[in-house]
Amino acid sequence: SEKTRHSTARAPARNLRPARRSDRKFIGFMKKNIRTHAKKKKALELLKANRLGEARDLYAQVCKIDPLDAESWFRLGTINIALSALTQAEGCFRRVIELDPRLAIAYYNLGRSLELQARDEEAIAVYRQLTQMTPHSEAYYNIATIYVGQGKFVEALEAFRQAQLIDPDNPRLIAGEASVYEIQGDPEAAYARIKPLLETGQATPD
Repeated sequence: SEKTRHSTARAPARNLRPARRSDRKFIGFMKKNIRTHAKKKKALELLKANRLGEARDLYAQVCKIDPLDAESWFRLGTINIALSALTQAEGCFRRVIELDPRLAIAYYNLGRSLELQARDEEAIAVYRQLTQMTPHSEAYYNIATIYVGQGKFVEALEAFRQAQLIDPDNPRLIAGEASVYEIQGDPEAAYARIKPLLETGQATPD
């Protein structure tokens, strides 16, 4: 019929509408995913094979293509720490925290990258920020060891005690506290602290 013929003629026009902005964004997102997926897969294979330099190059490419990929920034940061590229690692973990402010391990690794650069006060500040987010005995342990290196033994003991409130049976924390007493010239306090480890064979007298 005449009506059907006109309806059929108009149908293609409806299919030729310009892509909406949301469509273009989705297409761009998919193209970006296709570009990064293969690189991330290969980078992970290289990382597992301990080919860190090659893995780092690929993760850097991924982060350039998709600056919002927190996982790739994190992996890039951990590789940089392993390769002693500490300022680059710091930048990566700061970026991760911008993208995912609740990711506790990013704060820990940022603290490590600062500590390894001998930026002690900045490292302590980041570790303390982490301990305010979640109980974290390793953060307190690192704070304690920084204080020991600075000769701040009272602060070190307090940090070791805070760590043991979270992980009371960790022999490394107990031994760390005992070592501070030893440095302070108090072998009796050191022995009293280390005695349970000696009795269970978790430490040996030296």
